[in-house]
Amino acid sequence: MQVGDSKLHYSFTQYTSFYFDLVVANGAVPVAGVEISIGGEWITLTRANNNVYPYYNSDGSYSFPLDVRITPVCGPAVSPCFCANACTNALRQC
Repeated sequence: MQVGDSKLHYSFTQYTSFYFDLVVANGAVPVAGVEISIGGEWITLTRANNNVYPYYNSDGSYSFPLDVRITPVCGPAVSPCFCANACTNALRQC
């Protein structure tokens, strides 16, 4: 899915009720960080070796749509953030 007017793309390559892999691609600059908002709290995701940002919680405490914030290496977080829905591949600004 394209995010706003940018060429930034994301996809959820795997997801269950307690786990997902988020892929961020096609950025003009490298990504410094990816965060998700769950219950009003921003949680930093750590990039894995295969260039995905996995999230795991045995409580299954996330649901779609999901607020995602991406920070490039050269500046502030992409603003506004975007809300991702893996089920419908829909995006909206938060």
